[in-house]
Amino acid sequence: MRKSISLISLFGIISLSCNVLSPKISETPETLAPNAVNTEVEYQGGVPVQEFSLDAVDSIPAEDILLDVMHFDEGGPGDNSYCKDENDIPYKHVEPTLYEPEDVEFMFATLIKICGWVPNQTINVKIINPNGMSMFEEYKTNDIGALGFSFAPDWGDPIGVYSFEISNENNTFFTNVLFYESNLPRIYYINEEQLLLKNFSVGETISLYVFKQEQDVWGEYDPVGGWKLNIDKPGEKIINIPAFHDYIFIAMDSLGIVYDIINLNGYSVLESNDIGYADWKVEKGEGFEQKRAEYETIKNSRLECSANTKTVINDEELKFYKTNADGVEIYFKPRLSAKTQLLEKDQPIRILNIYYCYDNLVWRLVELPNFSGYILEKDFKPEILQEQNCGDLPTRLSWNKFARVSFSNGNNKNIRKEPGFTEDVITQVAEGTYVTVWNDWCVDNTHWWHVRTYKENLEGWMTESQNGNYFLEPTE
Repeated sequence: MRKSISLISLFGIISLSCNVLSPKISETPETLAPNAVNTEVEYQGGVPVQEFSLDAVDSIPAEDILLDVMHFDEGGPGDNSYCKDENDIPYKHVEPTLYEPEDVEFMFATLIKICGWVPNQTINVKIINPNGMSMFEEYKTNDIGALGFSFAPDWGDPIGVYSFEISNENNTFFTNVLFYESNLPRIYYINEEQLLLKNFSVGETISLYVFKQEQDVWGEYDPVGGWKLNIDKPGEKIINIPAFHDYIFIAMDSLGIVYDIINLNGYSVLESNDIGYADWKVEKGEGFEQKRAEYETIKNSRLECSANTKTVINDEELKFYKTNADGVEIYFKPRLSAKTQLLEKDQPIRILNIYYCYDNLVWRLVELPNFSGYILEKDFKPEILQEQNCGDLPTRLSWNKFARVSFSNGNNKNIRKEPGFTEDVITQVAEGTYVTVWNDWCVDNTHWWHVRTYKENLEGWMTESQNGNYFLEPTE
């Protein structure tokens, strides 16, 4: 299991191993005489191994390889939007909130982030792999109480579900991530001195392009040239690249499809995490679009349902509902091994017209006031749902728009922690206060909106109308 995890400050990468490079490609490549490659076959774990040598690289003009400027990303995503709004203002969370990480391909990184901690506080992380082995990390939250870290298993670690326990002296969060095996052609750094080509067609020819960092110039690379290699059985190959720490490798097939190389942090070397989207200056071979479309189909097929899949819920009549029984199980991801939460009776729920198939089961995407998840259709029958009445006044608001607290009776209006008249009041706002609204719910036969105040940046739930009077009105 990987012994270093990329720590993300939520303002950008702060780990020394995570640097974003924007190299300038020079116009004239280094000239090297091509020589024969050692064809003697060795094996590592049943995979053929081939030695790489600069003497085997052909000289290829830079303009025939790629655009003049490419971005080589050697770190995790430094995203300023975490725990902050579009104006770079931190959200004021009432309590620490875990954002559920995504299931990802094995060897790729998943991002785990929590907002609302105490600033500059020590956080302990325990990670358990599918074989039951544990590792421990210690971090500190940043100045706005945010913590984010990325994690990717090493080559040789088991494929499957990894569990995470994130805690301080007051709070503990549990989650898990499925690292699943990909059927797509991929190229990985499996250590600092080896590349692994996986899921390619036997006998396929791949061009491996090499770029060398300019001496004393950080982030600028000169194209050295290209090297063609054939893929042996079983569609995999390991390339030994010892002592080439100043070089970057990029791969392309005979049709002109570019393949990302996944680095040791679990992120792609190219700007894109998708196959074939780098804008390279190469002539696309016949069949390029068809092959790329096939890859897209494979990538999207993991959770795809067959054309004859039948669902038990009438999509056309879906609106707002509440549960009529205790113990309805919500999964945070569409798989049986995912973290779950049990719903009580009368819990508001919205079922979306989006469903997936996994574990030979049909999963329906649902939304609750503060999180989304999945239900098993076989366990969640329409007869245990009751449609909600949203009051006598129609809604006038739209998601992700500005609204204003209406001038009605002169009283301040409540913002509650959750939608519902029995929920705790967080604060009160005066008439004329501007808010941003998104995500609406029907609870207690009343239309509720998730709001964030424009000035104080506080968020909670407000009623749109009560007793025939509007309390919120659109401003656009």
